[in-house]
Amino acid sequence: MAGNKASKKVAGVEAATEATSDNVDQIREILFGGQMRDFDRRFQRLEERLERDRVQLQDDLDARFKRLEDLLNTQVERLGNALETEKKAAAQALGSLSDVLKQADDSLAKRLDEVHKDAGKQLTDLRMELHDQVDVLQAAMRKQGEQLLDSLDKETQQLHDDKLSRESLADMLGEVALRLKGSFDMEGMDKS
Repeated sequence: MAGNKASKKVAGVEAATEATSDNVDQIREILFGGQMRDFDRRFQRLEERLERDRVQLQDDLDARFKRLEDLLNTQVERLGNALETEKKAAAQALGSLSDVLKQADDSLAKRLDEVHKDAGKQLTDLRMELHDQVDVLQAAMRKQGEQLLDSLDKETQQLHDDKLSRESLADMLGEVALRLKGSFDMEGMDKS
């Protein structure tokens, strides 16, 4: 029973609190009811306006982001195209330069080969010319040597012919001596 009494007492307190709360609400409604409804309508309109502004701002931001994204995509695409064009132009220029360098290298190699062949031909021609000149000089020297030997032989022969031989000279000197002796003897004989 004691539990029952406590329950009744708690239920009574709750009922009294509820009744007091209802009374306060009624008093509040009477005193502030019109203003509260007015505030509720104003808050409602303000919330609606804020929601519209938020939606409009969101739409405006979405549109601006979309335009910005489109602009960026356009710029990126334009820059990509320009980069691709530059890349192709650079590749073409590099290809042209490579072709020019290859042609220059081929031309230089061909020219060097020609110069080498010309130099080899000129060297061969020069060797042949020098060989021919050496042959001519050797022939001239042989001829001159033969002429000198012939001339020397002639001079020697002439000197030989012009010169008295030893025997001829001895005979001649012997004859001169005999004549001189004979003249001495003849003179002496004449004196005696």
